[in-house]
Amino acid sequence: MNRVAEQFPGMDEKNQEIYLLLSLLPPPISLDVLCAITDLAPVRVLQLVEALVKAGYLHRYLEKGAGYYYLSDPKAAGDFISRVPAKALHNAARRAIAGVCDHLPDDTKRWLSLAYVYQVSGLPVRHFKELVQAGHYCLGLNLPIDAAAYYRMVLDAMETETLDPVAQETFIDATVGLCTCRDTALSKDIQRKFLGRSLEFCATVGDPVRKVRLMVLIAKTYIKTARADEANEYLEQAWQMLADHDFPADVRVQVALANSEVLFWQGYITKAIERYESAIGNHEELPADVETLKSCIRLGWIYGIAGETARGVGLIRAVRRKARELCAPDLERYATLILVVVLAEAARIDEGEAFLDEIFSTPTKFLDPYTLWPGNGKRAYFAYCRGEYEKAFEYQKQAYENSKALGTPHHRGPDNLEVMLALEERGMVHPEWNFKSDVKRLLGWPDIYMKGVAFRFRALKTLKEKGATEAIEADLKESIALLTRAGARVELAHAQTLMARIRIGENKIPVAEKLLKSAWEVFSKVNPALFPPAIVIMRFRFVPAWQFDQFFEKFSSGYDQKVKQNCTQLASR
Repeated sequence: MNRVAEQFPGMDEKNQEIYLLLSLLPPPISLDVLCAITDLAPVRVLQLVEALVKAGYLHRYLEKGAGYYYLSDPKAAGDFISRVPAKALHNAARRAIAGVCDHLPDDTKRWLSLAYVYQVSGLPVRHFKELVQAGHYCLGLNLPIDAAAYYRMVLDAMETETLDPVAQETFIDATVGLCTCRDTALSKDIQRKFLGRSLEFCATVGDPVRKVRLMVLIAKTYIKTARADEANEYLEQAWQMLADHDFPADVRVQVALANSEVLFWQGYITKAIERYESAIGNHEELPADVETLKSCIRLGWIYGIAGETARGVGLIRAVRRKARELCAPDLERYATLILVVVLAEAARIDEGEAFLDEIFSTPTKFLDPYTLWPGNGKRAYFAYCRGEYEKAFEYQKQAYENSKALGTPHHRGPDNLEVMLALEERGMVHPEWNFKSDVKRLLGWPDIYMKGVAFRFRALKTLKEKGATEAIEADLKESIALLTRAGARVELAHAQTLMARIRIGENKIPVAEKLLKSAWEVFSKVNPALFPPAIVIMRFRFVPAWQFDQFFEKFSSGYDQKVKQNCTQLASR
């Protein structure tokens, strides 16, 4: 410890010993705990501690009265620990752990103190159950990063151990905790490794509740990477177990919500809404648990795709407020991200960009690929909307890199294709994630919603290139059929307006009028600006000026007055 003394003047060997123990314990540290750890007389411990106070290394913690202290400079304490030889550090950590176990009852303070000592010292974990309890406590306080650290320490320490049934239960609980609190922030491969071993333990443990929770979590790892078949295999087993055993209501809800999410990622928007609503119930009164609130956010997203934008935005905003009440920043950030997605779908650019800026003002360490993948995609879209094409291309590249980190190329962003098409017209073609490659992938992906989107954009590209009308019509028919089946009314309305352009060109005015009216019914509720002025103008080329007002009001009551004036002028030429 001599080299330590050189860096920390005013400390003799005994001071160093006390300071090291103080550095290994969570503040505030009581004299009682120090006495239990050191076996020194209370008077001697008090003398040593007060000497450290006088030297500026400690402060008295007056809020708790006499006998409590905290480090004056935690960073300096960390530097001190880093200079202590490993053997001396681990010996001190063992003494601290023994003192904590002797002095503190088996409750929250003991669990958190043990977790702190193990985390700071790097000593291999032996108190598995206590650290899992510390993780549960932190998770209950919506501190997922702290909780995950404790769960992961347990799992890493137990991974190579031969575990008895009691230890196997602890391993399962740590796995469920870790995968629940880190969710999208943790590699799916790592999750499946721990989940797979935990499932093996279920044969010995014989706890159906734990087994169902594991099956739901494994299914969710496949849902996130858009592998619905694998997810359904586990969910079917979970449903069977629900039929065979009596389970708590919250377990049944989580299985139903996971099943709803599968439907969503397969593109069955209407079915997903029905399943989510039946599982969540009356979401006017929001639940208090984070996992169900995440599902409320997804339901809000689905409302947006279905053309119920006001309802979706309202639900997501309510969850944001609830997340603040619960002091759950990860949940609030996820709600904000999905709010941006819904607002972008509705072309509410200024609002969406303001919320996106809020997300990217977060320290980088809190932004995982699941956030950065769509987040940078939306940055690209907003930059494109402002005509900043080179910036949009850079954001597109960042989005793709995060999709690779996440392990799936699949997305739910029609605007990604819109951006690609515009950028590629200007010579900015991503070598891997480009319009041609993405459309090809989407047409082969088991997601009827995005498959319908891909057909629409392929038709749009063919139209821009003045390609064969037959090819455009064929793609639009496929798009309209798929989007109708999905219940994705916003994208369906876009496909209908594009088909209306074709029908107008063929002078099939009644057919075009029917398509435009159907599209307007959606756009008028979502955002009237979504209705393309070019389509309105093309339609009104065939309407005599004296009939214009009557026709316009027929399908577009309340539409932007400036667009109406432009159309009137054109129709009168």
